[in-house]
Amino acid sequence: MADERLVELLRSGPESWNQWRVESLLTVPHPDLTDSDLRAVALPLVNFGGADLSGADLTAADLKEAFFGEGTHLERTRFCDADLRGTVFSARKQPINFMGTDFRRTDLREAVLEADFSGANLENADLRGADLRGAELAHTNLDSALFSLDTQLPPRFDAVQHGMILAPAGPQNSPSDEFLITFDPSLSGEQIREALSALADYYRVCGGVGLQVEFETEIVRVAGPVHA
Repeated sequence: MADERLVELLRSGPESWNQWRVESLLTVPHPDLTDSDLRAVALPLVNFGGADLSGADLTAADLKEAFFGEGTHLERTRFCDADLRGTVFSARKQPINFMGTDFRRTDLREAVLEADFSGANLENADLRGADLRGAELAHTNLDSALFSLDTQLPPRFDAVQHGMILAPAGPQNSPSDEFLITFDPSLSGEQIREALSALADYYRVCGGVGLQVEFETEIVRVAGPVHA
């Protein structure tokens, strides 16, 4: 079981945890966080190097630009729906154990994977723009995982043969899935509907699958001119 004192320290934020890791690297090389409940925690830039996260639940956690280094234990760890954009997994000498690690639906855009991911489940993960050149993926579940033209794949690795899906070019590769459209207040409702219909058609032609629109309307009353 996890050391609850370490779990509380981790929950206090990445700054406190990272400072403690620097000070305790030699005395506590493998902090015990096994089976800990870390769902939806916000720990961007956290240093998990060497930590034992076996069986921990990091579902929906914010782990942007986190670091998982050599000797980290991640067997049976759950990262479902977590934000791992820009995260680094680096284990060139001492391997990271990914047996049973669950990365389903994780956002791994721009992440760096330099480890043997055998036994990990990356089904429906987003790997657009990720650097996978140092990853071993032969025995990894990559069914329906997204990759893009700028995803750097391992040499002679056939992404499609491993079940990955090439993301369409265009708006879907934008860092944000939302955008704001402002219309001239002089336009009629019918003119706005026609403009949005044309935009949706253009979006589909560029590779999109549809355009979901939410309206926020505001009625403004303008006083007419005052005649003396």
